[in-house]
Amino acid sequence: MNDKRYTRFSQVFNSESTTIIGKNILAGFLEKNGIMPYNPATAKSLKKIISLFSSPGQWIKVADASTIADFSIGHLNYSINSTTRYLELYIKGNLESKAWGVTNPINGKIILAPCLIDGIEHNFWAASVVIHEQDHFSNFKAGLYQGNSFITQELNELSAYKAAAKWTGSMERQGFIHLQNVIEYFLKLSNY
Repeated sequence: MNDKRYTRFSQVFNSESTTIIGKNILAGFLEKNGIMPYNPATAKSLKKIISLFSSPGQWIKVADASTIADFSIGHLNYSINSTTRYLELYIKGNLESKAWGVTNPINGKIILAPCLIDGIEHNFWAASVVIHEQDHFSNFKAGLYQGNSFITQELNELSAYKAAAKWTGSMERQGFIHLQNVIEYFLKLSNY
């Protein structure tokens, strides 16, 4: 088991404890809505998760050739890694990022990595990814944290990690990295 999966596995099964952010309410919410949080995520369970956390008619799709083409209009062209089934972004032949989900900042469309429904990840993790991307969509609709500047992107990511943490009870390590980047940015502005 690689470190990333072990960290998520540990977070999922130890998340009933109280943290500085709060208590895990996501597992109970999923159960109350007929989704077993620690069962493997499937296309059917993800569809239900999407319906719980998104607006009616909102564009959220699992990536395939057709949905990627639709999603990428006016934005960067992601691809699916055939082995890991993550979304990947290559710019000038270099891998720039890999993602569980991406929200298009031009039109608000959300695309999700196919590995979310391969039966390996749990419904809990799939829901936290949807919540994360939904926060990006909310920021897009409100005009918050939009643009290509470093600090705007860091604030947008921090916002999404915090939104997921409110449901899961703990923030992922990457969220704390964005928090640290935001703090360092503002400290440099104040000449500390």
